Amino acid sequence: MYQALLLNLNYQVLEIIHERRAIKLLIKDKVEVLSVWDDQYSYLSSKTNYPAVLRLRYLIKRPIKELAFSRYAVFRRDSYICQYCETGLTLRDITIDHITPRTARGKTTFINCVASCYPCNNKKGGRTPEQAGMKLRQKPFVPTSNVQGADSFNQTLWHDSWQFYLQNR
Repeated sequence: MYQALLLNLNYQVLEIIHERRAIKLLIKDKVEVLSVWDDQYSYLSSKTNYPAVLRLRYLIKRPIKELAFSRYAVFRRDSYICQYCETGLTLRDITIDHITPRTARGKTTFINCVASCYPCNNKKGGRTPEQAGMKLRQKPFVPTSNVQGADSFNQTLWHDSWQFYLQNR
């Protein structure tokens, strides 16, 4: 039911794990607890809070991989927010905007594409943001690979302390 964010020794996000695995890592003393859920479980006749953020006591060397370009990766990177007017968007009203338009040989890459609402995308048209008198909310970046297990975890069980570690993913 509960999940924990597992961090490497250097605080790099590794994956989201289920409570059972988190408790096993705790029992084997392979992790330290950085944050906990409010609810408790019983272990050896004592009550302990479920872990929310765990850090390994040893370093796992893992190469950082770049994601393949996709619309949904851009939407996730931009948190489903228009990068011009900062309006929250749904899949029904979100578009991809090329910062340097394709008509001006702009490529479809993470660095050149942002999430946009239809009104802002139409207002910008085939111009750059500067030419259209618009300003980007943030500079686009190439996201690293998704946190392992993030697609399968229960979105309703989000711990507030995770935001600090996942903010630039």
